[in-house]
Amino acid sequence: MLLEFQQLVIIGGHRAGFRNVLILKMEDQQPQALTEPIKAAKEADEVAPIEDEIKNAAEAVTASAAPPAPLPPERDPINGEAAGPMSKNQIKKLKKREAYEERKKQKKEKAKLERKQAQEIKKVRVKDTLNAMNEEELTAWRAQRAEKVAARNKGKIEKKERMTKAIESGQRIVIDLEFPHLMTEGEQRSMAHQVSYSYGTNTRTSVPAHLILSGVQGTMQEHLAHSFPGFENWMVTSTSETYLEHFAESKSDLIYLTADSPTELQVLDPGKIYIVGGIVDRNRHKNLCYNKAIEQGIATARLPIGDNIKLASSMVMCTNHVVDIMLKWMEVKDWEAAFKAVIPTRKRKASVDDGGEEEEEEEEGEEGFGKDQKVNGEEGEVDNDGRKTGKAVEAN
Repeated sequence: MLLEFQQLVIIGGHRAGFRNVLILKMEDQQPQALTEPIKAAKEADEVAPIEDEIKNAAEAVTASAAPPAPLPPERDPINGEAAGPMSKNQIKKLKKREAYEERKKQKKEKAKLERKQAQEIKKVRVKDTLNAMNEEELTAWRAQRAEKVAARNKGKIEKKERMTKAIESGQRIVIDLEFPHLMTEGEQRSMAHQVSYSYGTNTRTSVPAHLILSGVQGTMQEHLAHSFPGFENWMVTSTSETYLEHFAESKSDLIYLTADSPTELQVLDPGKIYIVGGIVDRNRHKNLCYNKAIEQGIATARLPIGDNIKLASSMVMCTNHVVDIMLKWMEVKDWEAAFKAVIPTRKRKASVDDGGEEEEEEEEGEEGFGKDQKVNGEEGEVDNDGRKTGKAVEAN
């Protein structure tokens, strides 16, 4: 009897038959007690099909046996984006990246060991030299050393006074760091180093500016703090706010520097606030800073490059080059001299008189954007001025 009722349900029988099968299973009643109602239902054919109920029941069983929801996708170790299975090209890039990190680590350890060995050798030589001196020579050496220490301390004090004055009343220059979402991890590291180069130049110049870092948060803040342990001690204004929020009452004084602006900058107005785009984009984002400034309703300007120097390619430059040019102009009040002092020779267009040839240079992005800079190909230590110590900084 039970088999007959199950077949009845399977072949799409009647609602009464379905209910009777349920009753039979639930109450464990005798099949004979249900024979007459089922036969009557089958003969009269008065009950509608139960296909929907069977379908819903099947779906419920399937749902209960469904596998658990998939875990969130892993982050791509190359660009940090969510990704599925890695392609051969991605695997190749990952291995290349890992090999690079390993070489970098080994190079850093080797450089550290070499510095330590050099210091030990220097100590031995100084000790030998002092042992060979008579009393008069030793007195003179100590006096000379004391003068050097005093001069160094005086220089530190003067630098701090210049920087304090610059923060109080110096020319305001903003580096806009609101673009980490448009950069890869490597480009963000490059941008962090360019910020450090700009800060280092600002501390060494005779007329420093009031450097403001806007939008310092998230991954950009992490890169600055990780790469430069003394970042929190820099004599700059660092804020997580946008420049519009930070200068809410001085919006009319904001000028965004971009190579796409139709307005050429003639002089730096001490009352104005000049903004430099802080992004390394390899020229992927055309007119990025210009469009941003127009949408925000602030003025734009471009450096007077064409009238003062010929470049081998695009007139866009690294962030630190733009800042350095402005700092040099504040010192000499001469755009041509400022450009020649900052822009690397390889980026210039050689004149016919010099018998030189033009150099090809890849475009680097918005004005204030660009390539990484090297520290003579080595990793050096960083001081609170944002400079690499132990290695000379060389702009590429």
